[in-house]
Amino acid sequence: MELTLTDWILPTVVLAVWGLSWWLGTRRFRLWFAVLAPFASVVGVVLGVLGAGSQADGECSSSCAGGAVQRWAASFDSPSPGVVWLQTSAILALFVAVVLTVLTLIIEYVLLVLRDSGEERSGGQGARRPQ
Repeated sequence: MELTLTDWILPTVVLAVWGLSWWLGTRRFRLWFAVLAPFASVVGVVLGVLGAGSQADGECSSSCAGGAVQRWAASFDSPSPGVVWLQTSAILALFVAVVLTVLTLIIEYVLLVLRDSGEERSGGQGARRPQ
């Protein structure tokens, strides 16, 4: 399977929103985005699979060779280009979203540790003496 330029649209959108969330967004938005982006990509994959499975030929009655399940399974052999694009793009976006989620969680953890250690240092030096 050869990837085209249009297959990279959703992963690029995920990466752009993630980058803008670090530049313009709040920590709350960043963390929500990091958690929800992989789930949204999984929804795209599921919709692609459902779209491929819904293209079964309904022209045959029960007297056709093979049952309904066989016709439904055969519909996965040649899905429409839109369904193929959705599946490919959502899978690529899932990989990008998982990597960015892990990266976000690592960076936020490091920032939290640095913030807490900075507060301890400044809190210990700037403490007021009891009178």
